[in-house]
Amino acid sequence: MRLMGWYPLTQYGQGWPFAAREFRDRPDLEAGETYMSLILGNVDALAASVLVRTYFVKDAARRQTTVGNLRKEGFRVEYSPEDGHPLHVSVYAPGDGEWDGDAADRFSACFTDIQGAREEVASDDLT
Repeated sequence: MRLMGWYPLTQYGQGWPFAAREFRDRPDLEAGETYMSLILGNVDALAASVLVRTYFVKDAARRQTTVGNLRKEGFRVEYSPEDGHPLHVSVYAPGDGEWDGDAADRFSACFTDIQGAREEVASDDLT
C-alpha cells in the first residue's frame, strides 16, 4: 500500500502527564531495531496502548504527525503490517539510515498534538 503524505500517524507513549519525555525518538539499536514503529491513523491513547501492548494502559499517551511531515525531514515511511498489528508503519532514518541525535531531534520535531488517556476518558473510568 502506498502511503499518501496526508495520512495521519500515531506514536504510543507512556507516563502521562510527563509523556513528552516518554516517547521514543530512536530505535533500540542494542536490541537490533532499525526503524521506529508507528500506527497508521488518528488513534487515541487508549486504543494505541491496546494496539502496542495488547491491554489498556491508564497512563498511556499518544502524539501525532503525518507521513508527509516525516518525509519532508527525509525519513523513509513504509506501511509494514505485522501479525496482530495491521496498522503498523515503519519509519527509517534519513540518508544513510543512522539514528543519531540529529535524526532523533528531527523525528520528534515532526510530532504535535500530544494527549494522554486521562484527557480522553473520565479518570473514574481508568481505576
